[in-house]
Amino acid sequence: MSFSLSTYKKTVPAKIVAEGETTFNQGCVKKIDSNKNNEWIAQVTIGTEVFNVEIMIDDEKNILDHFCDCPSETEHCRHQVATFLKLKEVLPKFIKEKAKTKAKEKAPPKPKKLTPLEAVLAKTSFIELQEFVRKNAAANKVFKNTFMVHFADKNDNIDKKYYVDLLKSTLSAIKKSGYLGSRDTNTFLKTANEIALKSANSLDAGLFKDFAPIALAFIEVSLPLLRRMDSYELQNIIKAQYKGMQVIAKKCPIELKISIFKDLLDIISANINEFYEYFKDEFSAILDLCSKEKDLSDVFLAFLKSKTEINSGYLSWEFKTTRSSINLPTKLVELQKSYYEANRMLDKIPDLLSKNLHNNQFRKDYINHLLSKKDYVSAQKVLENIYKYSFDNTGHIESFWFETIADVYQKLNNISGLETLYLYRFRQSQYIDYATLSDLKKIISEKQWKDIFSVFENEIIKKQNHNFSYGRNVSKKPLKLGHLYVFDKRWQDLERMVVANGDLESIAPFANLLLTHCYDSFFAYLDKNLNFYFINLYHQQYESLADVIAALDVHKDKNNVLFEKTIYKITTFHLGKKQFINALKKRGVEIA
Repeated sequence: MSFSLSTYKKTVPAKIVAEGETTFNQGCVKKIDSNKNNEWIAQVTIGTEVFNVEIMIDDEKNILDHFCDCPSETEHCRHQVATFLKLKEVLPKFIKEKAKTKAKEKAPPKPKKLTPLEAVLAKTSFIELQEFVRKNAAANKVFKNTFMVHFADKNDNIDKKYYVDLLKSTLSAIKKSGYLGSRDTNTFLKTANEIALKSANSLDAGLFKDFAPIALAFIEVSLPLLRRMDSYELQNIIKAQYKGMQVIAKKCPIELKISIFKDLLDIISANINEFYEYFKDEFSAILDLCSKEKDLSDVFLAFLKSKTEINSGYLSWEFKTTRSSINLPTKLVELQKSYYEANRMLDKIPDLLSKNLHNNQFRKDYINHLLSKKDYVSAQKVLENIYKYSFDNTGHIESFWFETIADVYQKLNNISGLETLYLYRFRQSQYIDYATLSDLKKIISEKQWKDIFSVFENEIIKKQNHNFSYGRNVSKKPLKLGHLYVFDKRWQDLERMVVANGDLESIAPFANLLLTHCYDSFFAYLDKNLNFYFINLYHQQYESLADVIAALDVHKDKNNVLFEKTIYKITTFHLGKKQFINALKKRGVEIA
């Protein structure tokens, strides 16, 4: 007999109704869902037991069918009654939601609100759009290039030149030369960023054939711009292209890889100063990668040779002077040398070093190679060029080169070479390296020595006259000349020079030697003039006078009258006697 959710109590026994109400009130109906429009499924949990109830109703809430999987043998059970009560509770809300859904389904969709631009585009024909693009592309190169980059895939002739032309076209719209300010830089970066985005997308998609021409074009045009604009953004975009090249080196097919890297190294070669100055780390990474990739070895070696064998001179690399690029030639030669060593091409290293003697270490390595082969003739030629260049341009040369060339001259018995070398060396030492002069005297005749000595006399005097400032007395001969007389034991010449100079500064260094070798004449000079020097003494000359007195002390066994008189004057009358006494004590002169 049919019944509804409102009249089920008339049909179901009262006892079962009471049990069902108790079950509902205890919250035993845990779950109730509708899997179809009029079918409801519920789970009633009592203790650990779960009972499944199914109820079918119509739109007027009449119960058309009911089922429970409990073991009850009656038509109705308390699980069904509990489900009737739960259904009465949830059904109004379910009916309300269902009505809303139907209303939405019947209601027409709201029209989408268009932006002003979309509204205009919706009313614009394709022909009108084409005409607009043509007109604005002709008037605005930045717009044209942005458009061309964005729709580059539509062009059948995409290559490096395509993107080079786009970038150069943007530049020509700004200005062809000179520094680019922030406004011009930003104009160029609009096109640059479009190209960089396309480059990144191609790389991410693994489209290396598409990435390569974009990246190469960007690097080629952008590198020379680094000196025209101050833009970290541009530098970062270029760095991204180099990183992409590293990906290509590992994943790209061989033939394409070789072609791409040949182009890349050609571009680097043409702009190597900018490249090394701004991207030193990227430079090292790219070349290191090329040196390790077997497929790129020929390309890498060709690049190194082109950049390390420009000239065969001793300062072979002509570079623009920039702070960072001055070390670049050395780095490239070292890379090529490392490449030869790694590939066991050791026979090529000497030739490489001989053509790149701009670096001191390369010079030394090459000379050591020649000496190990006992090729002294070749070593002599190289050493003479190095020695002459260094002396003529800097007036200085390392002791390594001097000792090495002297050794080569001796092995070749080249006396004239040694003579020239020693003359260079003595002049370089500012006429004080008497050890070199001793070596020179051993290999030349007495007449040659007299001639050379006269030359040095004149040079020392001339050099002093040249160096003295305006208003100074240049009639006095320099002390270096006195030391030269001492070296050659020309005591009379030394005495004449000291007496002619007539000052304590000239007497002091040579007093003891002159008293030893020219006692009578020089003692007579001191006896006659020492009192004059004493009277006109100023405190800077205390040390010089102390040297003279110390020399008299050494020779006082011959005549100590002058020594005693001078000491008496100092200790009795002179205001600076304490300073004098201390100076004399330092020289070992005892004063009673």
